[in-house]
Amino acid sequence: MSEVWLVGLVLGILPVYTLFFWNELVFDLAYLLRFRSLKKQTLTPEELEADRPQRLAVLLPTWQDAQNIGPMLRATLGYTNYSPLHLDFFVGVYPNDPKTLEAAEALSQEFVNVHVVVCDRPGPLPRGRLLNFMYGYLERFERNNRLRFEAVALHNAHDVIHPYTFKLYSTLLRKYPAVQLPVLSLPSQSPFWKRWLEVSYAGDFAEEQLRHLPLREHLGVFVPNASSGFALRRELLPQMVSDGHIFNEQADATDFDPALRLWRIGQPVHFHLQPIWRLDDRGRIHREMIAVQQSFGPHNTIGQNKTPWTYGLGRRLLGLLLGHPPLEETRLPQPGKYLPTLLNLAQLIGFPTFIYALLAQFSGWPAANHPVVGGMLALIGAILLIRWAMRYTAVHSLYGPQVARQASWLPPGFPLRWILLGLLNKISSRATPAYMGEAHLEARRLRLGDQLLFYNDISAKQLAQAMQMQSYGIYRPRLGEILVAENFISEQTLRKRLAELRWTRMAATVAKQTQALSNPTYYPRTLHRPKSGQVNQEKNPTVLTDTMF
Repeated sequence: MSEVWLVGLVLGILPVYTLFFWNELVFDLAYLLRFRSLKKQTLTPEELEADRPQRLAVLLPTWQDAQNIGPMLRATLGYTNYSPLHLDFFVGVYPNDPKTLEAAEALSQEFVNVHVVVCDRPGPLPRGRLLNFMYGYLERFERNNRLRFEAVALHNAHDVIHPYTFKLYSTLLRKYPAVQLPVLSLPSQSPFWKRWLEVSYAGDFAEEQLRHLPLREHLGVFVPNASSGFALRRELLPQMVSDGHIFNEQADATDFDPALRLWRIGQPVHFHLQPIWRLDDRGRIHREMIAVQQSFGPHNTIGQNKTPWTYGLGRRLLGLLLGHPPLEETRLPQPGKYLPTLLNLAQLIGFPTFIYALLAQFSGWPAANHPVVGGMLALIGAILLIRWAMRYTAVHSLYGPQVARQASWLPPGFPLRWILLGLLNKISSRATPAYMGEAHLEARRLRLGDQLLFYNDISAKQLAQAMQMQSYGIYRPRLGEILVAENFISEQTLRKRLAELRWTRMAATVAKQTQALSNPTYYPRTLHRPKSGQVNQEKNPTVLTDTMF
């Protein structure tokens, strides 16, 4: 009797355990079935080079970001491959955040294209409230300066923005009304237990962005946006008005509310993956994704590490695969209040039951000989294997083998995974991490080889060969000289790519110098504006030195 009871208990638990994988499994199967038909929408080098830079406004809402906003904007303006003459940053600050306000004002005095927007109310307020106030300032800025921005992007003060991000925005927004780029995790220097927490979080985002979001777009399902790496055409902002506001001002508003509003007016978001070849700081060539990087540190809530739009999609996505049209509810699936807890409980009970039944097959324990148990074990084993392979390959594609091993060494469905991560999250610091150090930022600086690879002027193999030749002998010729001598590129192409690198840095310098001469508000209160006809030789915009390059 006890054996019959045990068999019944095992047969009752194992099917419930499989429900834990429902959402991920349906997405995995859908991705594998539609893999060949998924359109590769990466831009060609010809499209990127032919694009005319659009005038872009970047909205940066802040709160207690004094330590981040300065390094972030200086790094972005210093390393981006986009004309600063077509790029303006609007930094939203609350009046009761004096440190951030002071840092933002210092930046506006340093850069002509950085503007401070002081909210009319003390913070912190819902993000949408500050964004709406910033949009009002943006409209006044356009009227006062008799200009019109062509696109608007949303970012955060702790974003590490890829040098080609704005170039990608400009080109993509000529084809799509709105664009979301991947948001990836920054390299971690934390201790092992914190690093495990971060890479696990990054692994979930890797699966979401490499497979789930492109699949959603392919199937015509609502594609959400994130709080960073999101850009849309300027003309669409007035069309997003609901309840008198463009951005949702409710305290519980989700980050993807703008994408939802665009969906409702028939303007869906395009999620874009653009891999490129790059040189690292050691001269090695590697593959990377044009993306926004953030710190997925312990301050994130592990219980919510699965993005809200993944829960509850299994049944609806299955209906789409069977040919049913997208339903209204597919736009905004929300998890139930206790759903994550129930899923973790099913995991806690189901995994030990699975291990017991598996060991019973070889030890003669009760519940081993029932044919249904054997079938359930085979099904769960196949699911775990698929889940592990899909997770590992996704993380490997975005972060490389080392992070993939760290994020996947525990098997899917292992109950202690989320329990340990939850405990680590509770005992770790919730403070916002500081912006990345200068060493990491310098490694992201664009070099000549990056430009040549980006526009497909040479292959990665040719560049590696030229760099190897550069290391021979005592005299080290310049990389460009070797490339021209070996007929890998023409002298005209070399001059063109060098000019692009130099012009970007020179334009930023000239913009700051011109602002110093023409705008009295550029100067701090402790300084005085030069008298008419008096020019400070150090700030003469016509004097260009080698330090600019």
